[in-house]
Amino acid sequence: MLMTPEELSDLRDHISLARSKAINFGICFGRSSAKNLIMNVDRQKSPMLLERYAKLDGESPRSLRGTFRISGNRFVMDLDGRVPQGGAWQLHQFFRKLGYPYKVELIEPGGAAKPARDKPKRTPRADPPPTAPEEEEETETDDTGIDPMQARWDQLHPRLDRAVTGFVATGAAKAGAVRKAWDAAVAVAARGDHRSALTAAARIKTAIFEDADPDPDAEKWQQIAPVLTDRLAQIPADADPGARLHHAWAEATKRANAGDHKAALVIAQKLAQAIKRHQP
Repeated sequence: MLMTPEELSDLRDHISLARSKAINFGICFGRSSAKNLIMNVDRQKSPMLLERYAKLDGESPRSLRGTFRISGNRFVMDLDGRVPQGGAWQLHQFFRKLGYPYKVELIEPGGAAKPARDKPKRTPRADPPPTAPEEEEETETDDTGIDPMQARWDQLHPRLDRAVTGFVATGAAKAGAVRKAWDAAVAVAARGDHRSALTAAARIKTAIFEDADPDPDAEKWQQIAPVLTDRLAQIPADADPGARLHHAWAEATKRANAGDHKAALVIAQKLAQAIKRHQP
């Protein structure tokens, strides 16, 4: 899995608290596999911030945020947006891999609830510990022979590098310390210690984003991105005009991941109009 053992431990700690209090979360889905899903959780950090962290670490533009709680045998997720295509099944598989037998229920804005899987698993009488997960989270390589921590770093590195560069350019008081910490993290990763580099990157993300003022363009982007992702999934990318639409979407997500949500929205709005013409 792309999530580190420390992150998985923190996730399990928060799940154990979710029967008494709703927990904020942000998710970035894997391209095609639940094992590459990133889920950040916290009781105080906003879902939007947690989603932004997850997207820096994750491998796809598909994301989700909201709060979750445990009610009876249900893992209830109150969402701030629509579930992207394939996201419900990935969530079901993700918790199954962690050994949780809860039935995952997704509640989109407007109150419509739907299960992540129609057939629920066995109902537990109490909060069970996550036993017998389907795969080992701490294996050094995945089935392709690639170190998952290196894969996670390779995903994060270019995105966080752009974020660091942009932050340093602002001349913020912490800019020098952030640059120094990032250079050190890159050097650690170059020596092969990707787990330590990821730990340092988590602190750097906190320093960059948590003190920042809310970005209204980022909020708008978070609303429109899953809608366009779903609509583009219905358009073949191997020939025009679909190829041009997918190319424009790739450019929009690139701008958004670099923190330029204003430019990403300009592209996204033009793209939405083009999709409407293509799919009347």
